Amino acid sequence: MRALWISDYFPRPHDPTTGVWAFETVRGLQRQGCDVEVLAPTPWIPRAAAWSTALRRWASVPPAYQLMGVPVHAPRCLHYPHRLVERHLYRRWPQLDTELVWQGCRPAVESLLRRARFDVVHANFVFPAGYLGWRIKQAYRIPMVIHERSPLRLAAAMSRPARQALYTRLVREANALITLNGHLAAQLQRVGRQPVHVIPAGADPASASAAEAPRPERYAASVVVLCVGAFIPRKGHDMLLRAVERLRPSQLNLHVILIGGGPQRRAVERQIAQRGLEGCVEVWGRRPPREVLAAMSWCDIFALPSWDEAFGTVYAEAMACGRPIVACRGEGIEDVVSDGSQGLLVPARDAEALAGALGRLAADAELRRAMGEAARQLAHSRLTYDVIARTILAIYETLPSAGALHAHLSDLC
Repeated sequence: MRALWISDYFPRPHDPTTGVWAFETVRGLQRQGCDVEVLAPTPWIPRAAAWSTALRRWASVPPAYQLMGVPVHAPRCLHYPHRLVERHLYRRWPQLDTELVWQGCRPAVESLLRRARFDVVHANFVFPAGYLGWRIKQAYRIPMVIHERSPLRLAAAMSRPARQALYTRLVREANALITLNGHLAAQLQRVGRQPVHVIPAGADPASASAAEAPRPERYAASVVVLCVGAFIPRKGHDMLLRAVERLRPSQLNLHVILIGGGPQRRAVERQIAQRGLEGCVEVWGRRPPREVLAAMSWCDIFALPSWDEAFGTVYAEAMACGRPIVACRGEGIEDVVSDGSQGLLVPARDAEALAGALGRLAADAELRRAMGEAARQLAHSRLTYDVIARTILAIYETLPSAGALHAHLSDLC
């Protein structure tokens, strides 16, 4: 079995943390005997126009590279990596991040497919990867899987008529659909009019074990709460700070560590100062994956009270490290974590309930140990990348062969 994975959200030399879930899933597929190459569309930014550090890093991405045995092709395309451009241009005129991206990627795709045969194209997200996968399916008669991972991308597509029409067409053109949780699957099924496979986010227990580290001495007397997530409103940092502020009189000696980057980091740091939490909340910023896993190995509680969350990979990683989880009810994590078993689930945007959950765990070391062990067992049995890879391969095996698809599409023509 040979698969061509398409993902604009994939580790690059300058950004090894973005899309780690995609990279690790590909490695899982390789371990199961599937030969995978990755097409990672990359914004074309002339060096003369690379006025910021971030843009200069994008401009320096090589056209092809190997990442721990994974061949990655990074063709340049007309796509500008900025949230405002996405919101005001691409959502209104989807051809700007579909057809233009395809024209940029087409020479690399043609070169790749001249020298290699693929049994399946696996598109991660509908835009732009699903569009590229559909063009490849039409031109080369290769079955296509669409793996939609974002409720926000789905909601954005449904908010604009032109984008909704193209999104619907692409989903219905897929030979198989995959997503991360049951709620998102139900939404996709209404759009695509076909069954949707649910595969949760994964973790690598071996990486978790290899990254284990002793707890730093300065945290010896604290109950450490770790939160890993981008500094954007829906990750719930504000709710977490409010909860910690409520718990200060309880003398639980909580210490919170925030790992991540993003546009709201300075705002979060200001909130920490305004609430007088400098002594018990610290911001580490971005950290390499190994450092994140190391912190997960010695923290006491993992808390990410985010909403509009399909299923954050960091939950699975923390569970693989044996940490009890505090997360929001009604989100993708609820498909896996049972409230009171592997962790505690609270209503989204409810600082009081969040404080109650953190306080309960902070006050009971035996409860933390029992929930952490249950989380570890669940992660090792259901959430490893090898388990996920085997599930994906089983889906691939149900697809029509490229030859059969060629005959079918020829008949339709």
